[in-house]
Amino acid sequence: LNPDALLPVRDQRNDCVVLEATSSVLVPLERIGLPTSLNGEFGQNRHTGYAQTRARNDLEAINYFLIKYAGQPKTLRAYKKELERFLLWCIKKQSKALSDMQTEDCEAYKVFLANPDEAWRGPKAGRFSSAWRPFTGAPSSASQKYAVTILKAFFQWLVSVGYLRGNPWLTVALPKVSKKLTSIEIGR
Repeated sequence: LNPDALLPVRDQRNDCVVLEATSSVLVPLERIGLPTSLNGEFGQNRHTGYAQTRARNDLEAINYFLIKYAGQPKTLRAYKKELERFLLWCIKKQSKALSDMQTEDCEAYKVFLANPDEAWRGPKAGRFSSAWRPFTGAPSSASQKYAVTILKAFFQWLVSVGYLRGNPWLTVALPKVSKKLTSIEIGR
């Protein structure tokens, strides 16, 4: 089986949107196009030696990583959502390629994840709808921790296949999960 056959198929009804840092347009992963300056092909953290992946840029790297979960639809959906959000944030908020991210950027993403901008939020909508947004609201603390866990795993994979030299998420702590307090009735 050719791994390229598992890459997302672009919907012919909707053109690919080349994301620019200055534009307010937000689109799902299937519609993202990256300008050469932000596609990560020449990212600062890119490994220059032999790589065990065909990925030439950050978008391809994401898609090749997601291939691993093709037989696990729920996991695939969750991972895709978190990588899509992070890629959009890298371009739109940091004006950087994913492969240019540093530890400080990752810490800043944790802050953003706790309270995404209103423009990034919206009611649930189809992925090819103009009303689609990356978030429906602010993620819970457990969802934030899950997102960072996914990003740590993804970046570790990028390093292990020789796409990146180092993992900027390596020293980033997981967000704390707030626990619900249960009231206890104390009798005599």
